[in-house]
Amino acid sequence: METDERVQQDQQSYTCVHAGGEVQIKSTVVYPARPFGSIPPRLVRRECDHLVDCHLLDKSACPMGVMSI
Repeated sequence: METDERVQQDQQSYTCVHAGGEVQIKSTVVYPARPFGSIPPRLVRRECDHLVDCHLLDKSACPMGVMSI
C-alpha cells in the first residue's frame, strides 16, 4: 500500500491586520498516494510566523484561518 505524500508549500506573504504588518504563511498539503479521479490535495496545516504574538495579544481568530496544532 502506498502512503500519501506530505509537502511543505512555499511561503505566502500576507498583510495581517492583527500582527500589524507583513507575515509569512507556510502550508502543509497532503497529496493522495495514487490519483483517484478528481480527489484534490488536502490542506492539513497552515502556520504563521507571528502566531505566538497573536495568541499573546488575545487575537486567536486569525483572518487567514491559521490553526495552532
